[in-house]
Amino acid sequence: MAVTTQRTTELVPVMRERLADLETPVSAFAKLRALGGAFLLESAEGGERMGRFSFIGVAPRETLYFRDGEVSINTWTNPDRDPRGAGWLAAYPAADPIVALREHMRGYRRAPQTGLPRFSGGAVGFVSYEVARRFERLPLARNDPYAPWGLPEMVFGIYDTVVAFDHLRHTLTVLAHDDATESGNAGRMIDRVFAALDAPLPSLATAAQRETTVTANGTSEDYMERVRRARELIAEGDCIQIVLAQRFDVRPAPDALALYRALRHVNPSPYMFLIDTPPATRVGASPEPFVRVENGRVVMHLIAGTRPRGADDAEDAANELALRRSEKER
Repeated sequence: MAVTTQRTTELVPVMRERLADLETPVSAFAKLRALGGAFLLESAEGGERMGRFSFIGVAPRETLYFRDGEVSINTWTNPDRDPRGAGWLAAYPAADPIVALREHMRGYRRAPQTGLPRFSGGAVGFVSYEVARRFERLPLARNDPYAPWGLPEMVFGIYDTVVAFDHLRHTLTVLAHDDATESGNAGRMIDRVFAALDAPLPSLATAAQRETTVTANGTSEDYMERVRRARELIAEGDCIQIVLAQRFDVRPAPDALALYRALRHVNPSPYMFLIDTPPATRVGASPEPFVRVENGRVVMHLIAGTRPRGADDAEDAANELALRRSEKER
């Protein structure tokens, strides 16, 4: 992999906290999304209780786009910080986009600081299934599913401006970063965020649309045939699990925040997200994390093929037997 020569950017975190008992993460996101490149991460634990923290990020320093074995880097428009303005900084080969992202992040170093929120900035984005072909020997798809929209295989924004909601303490903390060689930009960015939060709530669209058309990328018969073939491949031992995706094209497209609000209403989940990084916006809700690394420890909470521990040995044995007898889970 060819990498660009870059200096290490020393970052100094700056924080400002205030009471947030009259603000919600959704209302804050509605006010802040105009700053560009915004994301919202929320958690409803067990579908019943809100997680302690919610996070909003805005105006990434850079956005990395990976497609066709190449990474392109775009800077965000922020005249307070980047006199060059927005533009494509670099493009270079990247056989493995995960390695390329890791190498890029090594160009940032943050000064030690106590009391930082659980998430205080970094890379936020998405990785498509197709990225697996960059580091695993897999057959090539007959059709590129992203070609009609020109979507990248992987996109990550590098965020150094974060709004952290603490639902236990009913506070929000706005955190930004100064370059070690130049102070003042973080304070100005925090002022911009608070000014947006203090502004009136903009009018919000609703997810409902008149004369909405929904088109699937195949018939129900096509889908069931894929299910049949997937079961055959699993029985033959070619694979242990297949997730069949189905795409629906909705016209006209609903507002992303309206769609997110509807989704969190009908399906409150431990991991809910809205990530607005052009050329597309991603909205979702998941019952499980893929993986979390914290303080040098890797944590996974799988759902498929698992059962919670029972209250005693007898209940554990019953859960084990149910798993062994389940055609789906075994």
